[in-house]
Amino acid sequence: HSMTTHSSGAGVVAAAVDPLEEPLWERRLADHPNGSFFHTSPWLRVLRDTYGFKPAFMVDRRQDESPIIPTMEVSSWLTGRRGIALPFTDECAPLTRESGGFQEFFRAALELARARGWNYVECRGGRPLFGEAPASTSFFGHQLDLTPSEPQLYSGLEGSVRRAVRKARQSDLTVTFSQTPDAMHTFYGLLCRTRRKHGLPAQPFRFFANIQRHILAANLGQVVLVHQGTVPLAGAVYFHRGATVLYKFGASDET
Repeated sequence: HSMTTHSSGAGVVAAAVDPLEEPLWERRLADHPNGSFFHTSPWLRVLRDTYGFKPAFMVDRRQDESPIIPTMEVSSWLTGRRGIALPFTDECAPLTRESGGFQEFFRAALELARARGWNYVECRGGRPLFGEAPASTSFFGHQLDLTPSEPQLYSGLEGSVRRAVRKARQSDLTVTFSQTPDAMHTFYGLLCRTRRKHGLPAQPFRFFANIQRHILAANLGQVVLVHQGTVPLAGAVYFHRGATVLYKFGASDET
């Protein structure tokens, strides 16, 4: 649990804290309107237990409602030591209730990063907070409102997708929702096929085993599998927090 701190000229006291050692972290996070699943302790445990990364979230020690820059300390012989928010994570934006004081806090956080020997800090999300600083890369995010009825959602699909759904309904498929290690193991087999098709290595199985242990077993997500008879055809892994469901991984056997 790091207690490293750094003060800015304006009095901000930036400190690196490990949320996994903060008993009230989830309560503090619940008060942030922009908090996501990736800010929570279960996801941090997955990354820590799989890859050995150390959570080092940067906060202002003077106030409970300070901005939060969610970072993990990543070290390697090739790229040195750095702070990433967060590795293997789609988006994990800095949390702040108002953008006005963020720049002052961010300057103190950068000084803290230098004091910890980080070569750089990478933030994933929060683009409006960084003024004219150019983004190193960009991605699209997609949100789907699930409050309309199923027929309404279905009517909004493209024609080719509706035809695929009709074909699936006629193909004697079985859909299961599960949170078990066996279901995760089945999904991982499909994932390895899909990653090979894309010319990419699959993540280590321990990554998905930790997802099952820390997230699915805690009723914070599920594996959806589609079988034809006993043959698994496709699957997806979802996480959920409150009223939001996050589609995280998908895989299939195209044969």
